[in-house]
Amino acid sequence: MTLTITLSRDTSLRYEEALAACEAAIRLKPDNVWSYYNKSLALHCLGRHEEALQALEQAASLSSDAHFLLTAYSQQGKTLLNHQQYKQALAAYEQAVRLDSRYAPGIFPQPANIFEREAGE
Repeated sequence: MTLTITLSRDTSLRYEEALAACEAAIRLKPDNVWSYYNKSLALHCLGRHEEALQALEQAASLSSDAHFLLTAYSQQGKTLLNHQQYKQALAAYEQAVRLDSRYAPGIFPQPANIFEREAGE
């Protein structure tokens, strides 16, 4: 049990270090969307999901690149889905699919109506 706790703390420290590196990169170049994206991943791994979503929204607001936006909206959908925020997850996935419908099968591995069932609609 002590080993598990030690490994868990070490992993958490690495995510904290990654977060600090992302924040330093953002200070140096505040328009680098990938720094915000990576920040969102570190925050997600630290269990700070609302902050992770905010970082993804910031990244998306700075970008006009369709590939990046597809990646950001997909990650946003995944985060929301993992936290049972089904309607918001569906909206994020729909934004991604609007950018390029060829990615719909990969983004929606299950029928879209699962979100509606889970959301109680």
